[in-house]
Amino acid sequence: MRILLTSVICLLIAGNTYSWGTPNNLDPDKKKLVLIENTDITLSLVDEYQKDVFLFADYNLSEKTLNIKTKNVIHYIQLFNADNQLEFQLYVGSDHVRINKSLIESGDYRLAFLINNEEHLQFISLNVNA
Repeated sequence: MRILLTSVICLLIAGNTYSWGTPNNLDPDKKKLVLIENTDITLSLVDEYQKDVFLFADYNLSEKTLNIKTKNVIHYIQLFNADNQLEFQLYVGSDHVRINKSLIESGDYRLAFLINNEEHLQFISLNVNA
């Protein structure tokens, strides 16, 4: 009985580990959260709720600019690198923002938005390609 219980626990842990590590292209639920995916960047929401917060996102390939529009005024945006270190903070004061790719080196980032009428920071994932 003890061996059976241990085996079940190991299978559950292995299954959860696999599901956490499944790439977006294999997980249809995560694919629904991708806002932009092209040769320069991939921008993704963290959860379904954010579809009501972020109204529009676009990336202009010729100008290399990321454009984001939100439901309410963005007070500021923080950019965190893969090591969770703050790269920069940008005051916005508007419901839309334009970020040039030249400000961000290639890598994985999280953008944190402090948005009017939102209780918590709203994080979105950003991958910048070289």
